[in-house]
Amino acid sequence: MLWPRLPNAAGRALFAAFAGCAICVAQASSTASAPGAHALPFEHANLAASPDEQAVWTLPQVLAVVLRRHPLIAAARQQIAVAQGLAEQAGALPSLTLSYERSKVTDRGGLGELIEFPGKRGLRRAAAAEAVAEARLHLRQVQLAVAFQAAQAFARVLLTNAQRQAAEETRAAVQKMATAAQSRFRAGDVAHLQVLQARIEVERAAQAVREAVGQQRVAVVGLNVLLGLSPDARLHAEGTLDEPEPPQPGFDELLRRARRQQPQIQQAEAMVKRREKEVALARLQKFPDLNLGVSYGTEERERTAGVQASIALPWASRYRGQTEAAIGQKLAALAEVESVTDNVTENLASAYQDWLTADAQVQAFHSDLLPQSSVVVQAAQESYEQGESGLLSLLDAERTDLQVQQQYQAALYARAVAAAQLRLAEGEMP
Repeated sequence: MLWPRLPNAAGRALFAAFAGCAICVAQASSTASAPGAHALPFEHANLAASPDEQAVWTLPQVLAVVLRRHPLIAAARQQIAVAQGLAEQAGALPSLTLSYERSKVTDRGGLGELIEFPGKRGLRRAAAAEAVAEARLHLRQVQLAVAFQAAQAFARVLLTNAQRQAAEETRAAVQKMATAAQSRFRAGDVAHLQVLQARIEVERAAQAVREAVGQQRVAVVGLNVLLGLSPDARLHAEGTLDEPEPPQPGFDELLRRARRQQPQIQQAEAMVKRREKEVALARLQKFPDLNLGVSYGTEERERTAGVQASIALPWASRYRGQTEAAIGQKLAALAEVESVTDNVTENLASAYQDWLTADAQVQAFHSDLLPQSSVVVQAAQESYEQGESGLLSLLDAERTDLQVQQQYQAALYARAVAAAQLRLAEGEMP
């Protein structure tokens, strides 16, 4: 058996797709008419067939479908719609007041309007616009998290595909050895014990295949559920896990990117801006609004017209309490920015270390474990054919090689997931 035995390659498909699948969500502005989100780059993936009809899937296709149909994303979009409705309400003028009075001596109608103190309506609109920005950034967070979940499920299918293939190849090799042992036994070259050992190993290899098939089915079910398919739908993930990873920039550069573009931090900063507007609005509440009205009618059979004006005199303790509450909420929002920034830094550091560890494990397989395992199997095969060793040594070498191959695939999967986690912590599409 020559290394590498498996046609492994999910890093290429997985990470090429990772690099090209960044979400472009419009950043919220401080105005109530914030622009909508941009189209996702992978929305143009080939989706000519419906999800129920499509059997072969690439990562861009998976991301396009999952991000379009996932209920958490739909809920986040509804939250944007709610925030936009509240923003529109915040900018609306107060309703007109229509009045009518009739008695034995009076027959008069009137029209009134609340004239807010200058600045109140503008601050209310600005605060509502920041709430829309927060909702948009929350949507981006949800999209990133859902995309990571989909990419991880896709990589899991690739992993189980490769592990099943390794188990099937080992079973075929062991079956071939068992057949050869039976022939040699009939020729009187080996003892019956070697035939029995080969039969046991064939059953063990078959059991390994059954386990790999079960794990593959579980992985496919998980991806089918994300795609909105029937759990038992036929699905094939196109790609492999063994392509080299692009070099990651240094941690300091990743941290600068994360602090600049992480939607968690941006959402916390948008909340601070909204709280600042609310503080300013609370401070204006001590200035009363003007109720202005006009009336026209008859009183004691004489026509009358008039203008009325009134103001509400707020209690000092009331507006002072509103201001103090708004200031407290602003201070809490500032503390939230610091907490979120620390959390993002911690997550990024953890993800970066995970990627370094996983990449080092993959390199160790490439440089040592895979070549050595292949050499051991080939040497055991030659030794057995020349009669220098028994069948058991060859079977042990095949079993060890299967373990190495499966561990190698698991290392590739860990590196793929670590890279996706790193991009997620950075604030980019995995």
